Amino acid sequence: MPEPHMPRRFGRLPWQAKLRMKRMDRIWDARMAEWRAAEVRMAAEKAAASAAVAAHETAYAAMQSASYTAPASLPPRAISITDLDDRVVIKVGFSELRLTPEEAARLFAMGRDFGAPQQNGGA
Repeated sequence: MPEPHMPRRFGRLPWQAKLRMKRMDRIWDARMAEWRAAEVRMAAEKAAASAAVAAHETAYAAMQSASYTAPASLPPRAISITDLDDRVVIKVGFSELRLTPEEAARLFAMGRDFGAPQQNGGA
C-alpha cells in the first residue's frame, strides 16, 4: 500500500525550538554579563581618568603659584653651586644640572621674578 503524500513541514519541531531557545537564552545571558562588566570597567576607567586630571591640575596650579614650597614631610636637600671655567654645576641632593653661564643667568633671572627675598643681600 503506497504511503499517502504528506506535505513537508517547514520550521523546527517543538523539541528543537525549545533547545534553540535555551541555547539563545544562555548566549543572551553571557552577552549581558559581558556588557555589564564592560560598563563597570568603563566607569572605573572614567573615575581614574578624572582623578588623574584633577591631580594633574592641582600639581600644575601648585607649580604655577609663587608661594609653592616643598611639603614639610620631605627632608631638606643639600644644594651646592659650583662655577667651573665653562659650566655652572648645580647639585640638589643626588641630581646634578650642568649649565652654560648664559643658561644659569637666565635660570637665576627667572627665579628673581617670583619676588622671593634674595639670600645674598640683593646683589
